Amino acid sequence: MRYWILMIPFILGAAEEHTKTTSTTASSYVPISSSSRGVMVINPKQRAEDLLQAYQDLLKDRTSSRIYFRTAHGTMVTGIVEAKSSPNGTMLVFKISTKQGLEYVFVFTEDIVEVGHS
Repeated sequence: MRYWILMIPFILGAAEEHTKTTSTTASSYVPISSSSRGVMVINPKQRAEDLLQAYQDLLKDRTSSRIYFRTAHGTMVTGIVEAKSSPNGTMLVFKISTKQGLEYVFVFTEDIVEVGHS
């Protein structure tokens, strides 16, 4: 079996910007350059569980032909036989079927931007 580790650094080019806060609430919004989206801190284990739940839901849908996970860097993980999370939820472990046999692919949870089917 062959093991792949997709360790592509996830770099945000955000400029530091001061935000106004009130005495009762602190802002958890981190501005990203030229984008209206913010960054929200999510427990990696919960994020991994959500991604795996989406995968399980797609498996139940008999019309789903091919389930994939797409990373922020454009890499597509397809041919998935089994998906599970690492013990702390920081990575998803995929067992995939290839022409050479079964292989494992490891992807950082924060790098996954889409789960779908084609």
